Amino acid sequence: MTSKPRLTKTRIIQAVCGLLLLALFGMACSSGDSPELVSVPDTPTPETLPPVVDPTTTQVTATTASPNDPTASPSDPTATEPPSEPPPDNVVVNPTIPGIPDISTTSAPPNTGSGPSLAENNKPSPYGNSFSATVIIANGPDQRRVPLYDAPNGNEIALPDGGLWYRSYYNGALVMQVLEGSQADAWVRVNVAARQLAPERNCTVPPCYKNGVSGWVQNQGFDWFTHRYHGIIDLSEKSVRLWNGDELIAETLAVIGRPTRETPLGTFFLKEKLPPPNAAYGPHVLSLSAYSEQLREFQGGLPNIALHGTNQPGLIGQAVSSGCIRVPNNVITTINNAAPLGTIFEIVV
Repeated sequence: MTSKPRLTKTRIIQAVCGLLLLALFGMACSSGDSPELVSVPDTPTPETLPPVVDPTTTQVTATTASPNDPTASPSDPTATEPPSEPPPDNVVVNPTIPGIPDISTTSAPPNTGSGPSLAENNKPSPYGNSFSATVIIANGPDQRRVPLYDAPNGNEIALPDGGLWYRSYYNGALVMQVLEGSQADAWVRVNVAARQLAPERNCTVPPCYKNGVSGWVQNQGFDWFTHRYHGIIDLSEKSVRLWNGDELIAETLAVIGRPTRETPLGTFFLKEKLPPPNAAYGPHVLSLSAYSEQLREFQGGLPNIALHGTNQPGLIGQAVSSGCIRVPNNVITTINNAAPLGTIFEIVV
């Protein structure tokens, strides 16, 4: 004969605590905060930092890569996925991964009734055919820190998030926009994907940060190329447009950041192409060099702004995201296939 287990006071307490933990976990997983920011840190920390490269050593022998050269646009890393993106409040999410429409369709889906629409279709580039940008991309598989200086042979600029690295958290190559200098120079001035402390700002949770970091780097270990791809993200119109020179590649309405988590203004560039973690991101995630200026961190990582697709096309034309820009899946596929790393995106009002 077997005896029945006794329900002691301790076991009853353990069972109740277990049920409470399960309930809290369910509430957290179903919270509607729309955190689509690419939030996993992109600054790995090796055990020892590699030495600073002496700019007086070997001359750079970088090659010029075309925008479609695979060496200039490394394949999407898959070692680590960004966190998932719960939907906004009171939105029902389709649990299936949406299909990708014909990528040759570059405009917004048809609007019905009194829904939002683009203020101007087939809008020309504000630069005509004169736009061009030069970027440098790390050309080696090794990992090393890339110091940023306030002048050639000057003082290193302190970056609060760990500085620049040859490879990203997702193993993508470091991308920087060239502002001054040529391929033959030992030093070049660049615009980088980083943020700085901004004590003068009024943010939600101090310390406050700002975008728009530039400085000088030693020109060694980078491939150079010049392209004509540029986009404008208009927050007033809630739209995204991409051109190659004066050729319009894509235009669409978009989802932008809500008032408490605004999409930051400025001139940025496409720094990395990431695999989507789930259907909420659509088929592609294009990580920009911008960071939220209202959030200190996001889900334990950096609040990196991205341009990506969506499985909630009904929200297109609204300001409901946590800062990222969402566009229809056919449009993000077009942009992903056309735009090289280093594509310039101006976020304006």
